[in-house]
Amino acid sequence: MFVWDLSDFSLTRDDWAKKFRHWWDEFKSTLQHYWFGTKLLWADIRISSRLLLKLASGKSLSRRERQQLTRTTADIFRLVPFAVFIIVPFMELLLPVFLKLFPNMLPSTFQDKMKEQVILLYSSNNTCLTTGVLYYHSILGRLNL
Repeated sequence: MFVWDLSDFSLTRDDWAKKFRHWWDEFKSTLQHYWFGTKLLWADIRISSRLLLKLASGKSLSRRERQQLTRTTADIFRLVPFAVFIIVPFMELLLPVFLKLFPNMLPSTFQDKMKEQVILLYSSNNTCLTTGVLYYHSILGRLNL
């Protein structure tokens, strides 16, 4: 019979302090990320409401304005399932699992641009791979898979 030796898993007080400090820094950076994402989403909603008024008055939108309106509308629709994770108690613990299964579930203002740049950096070594990844990413993004 195998017996666990708990002395191998024990950490000193300093190790626990470092680990706790690291967790606290990660927690603060995550909260800051979502706070900035919320502020950006609110700004996008305000801009898009003005664009809707412009569209309702009969004026046409430029290509950039149309893209802004489309992206913000998609973000609002993505916010509905995301809000369920916040409202239902303890469901936020499942958020990382659902984000792994459905990566486009978060609104665009909450997505980390650094992760996208890292993916492009690693895949830029092979042009065919980069083109294929971007092609399938755009298709899956349109299908919301």
